[in-house]
Amino acid sequence: MTLHQVVPPARQNVRSLALDFSWWIWFVATGALFFLDFIRTLPVIVFMAGSLIYVLARPGLAIKAIFSTWVPWIYAIFAALSVLWSQFPDWTLRASIQYIFSTGAFLVMAHALPAKSFLTVFLSALLVVDAASLANPATAWNTQGLAMIGIFGSKNSFGLVQAFLIQFSVWVLLDRSQPRLLRGLAAIGVVGGAFLIKAAIAVGAIVALLGALACAFLAFNLGRFPPRSRIIILCGGGLVITILCGFLIVFSDELFQAALQFTGKSSTLSDRTPLWDVAKKMMESYPIGGVGFEAFWQQGNPYAEDLWRRFQPARAGYNFHNLWYQSAVDLGYIGLSLAILTVAVTAIEVMRWVLRSPSPTSCFFFGSVVFILLQTPFEVELFAQFSTFMAIFIAAFVYARKSRERREVQQKGRRSRHEISSQPAVEQSR
Repeated sequence: MTLHQVVPPARQNVRSLALDFSWWIWFVATGALFFLDFIRTLPVIVFMAGSLIYVLARPGLAIKAIFSTWVPWIYAIFAALSVLWSQFPDWTLRASIQYIFSTGAFLVMAHALPAKSFLTVFLSALLVVDAASLANPATAWNTQGLAMIGIFGSKNSFGLVQAFLIQFSVWVLLDRSQPRLLRGLAAIGVVGGAFLIKAAIAVGAIVALLGALACAFLAFNLGRFPPRSRIIILCGGGLVITILCGFLIVFSDELFQAALQFTGKSSTLSDRTPLWDVAKKMMESYPIGGVGFEAFWQQGNPYAEDLWRRFQPARAGYNFHNLWYQSAVDLGYIGLSLAILTVAVTAIEVMRWVLRSPSPTSCFFFGSVVFILLQTPFEVELFAQFSTFMAIFIAAFVYARKSRERREVQQKGRRSRHEISSQPAVEQSR
């Protein structure tokens, strides 16, 4: 046996050990974030500790990942600058530092894990979260017994987690290159997630999930069509699905009320219109840089106090239920523009990826971006510290960009070989 035959298996074993280390570190670190609504401090400590351990173990990779792209950083940097004009500078400083740390950690994770391993990390973490939710019946249901909330603070949060579990599970299950054990767990995730999202009565999450899966499956079948017609099919089909889902999500509260009436129950649904009216007034009063990153929902702010008095007596844990209003209030029209730019660049990059090479992995990330976009008019998790939404969104951009870079290198290599082969024999002999 030659040396050439011996070395590759050894290298393969080293890669396997490195991957196992990366997988377990990020499984523990990101899995902890799903417990933030249940335990406030410990999950953050676990996430930060896991991230730092990996950075210390792989400093070269970490530095490369952190400085690999400007896209996730523009919003984070402006959020940090808002300390200069924030109405609550101490809180803005703390929140912006956490947001910057989260952004860097998620970039490192996306570079540390192959895209397929990223899917299995989140799939496994979400299954653990659901097991924890079902283990304690006292925390599984809200006080009125209307819907399941698990270890989360609301049925909507629990429903969003189940929607992501189903998406991760579907595409791991369809990927034949994934290990059988993980595909078996994915099958459990599809069935369990469907049951739990129904128990959460999260109509908005269900509609967005169906829209995301429809767009992703449309993309998955693009390989049957010529490359030039794929973008027309994807954009046309995606537009129809998005319009339909947007209409259903707008009326999700009415659908939820109808579901409750069908089961003989009732609920007082929160009205987002007063929140958005206040957001518009704040945008008029602080149009350029806003009130400061996460500086609105603070005790002592009269506008927040008034809304809390009407909708949230606990005086904590509230938001505008709209990503764009929240960004505009926090960071003004500059921050809103940066948020739109970040989302647009990421969406375009992921769409280019799925158009070039539709696969279970690329289709998952395309569907996840669609899902997040459908949620932005009603949820604010994307631009927040320690947000799993942000982790998935950053990973979608990183893997899409990596795919494009690999393709460009391959095309350049093919052009070089073609130029060499097309040279006259005399010139090649020189």
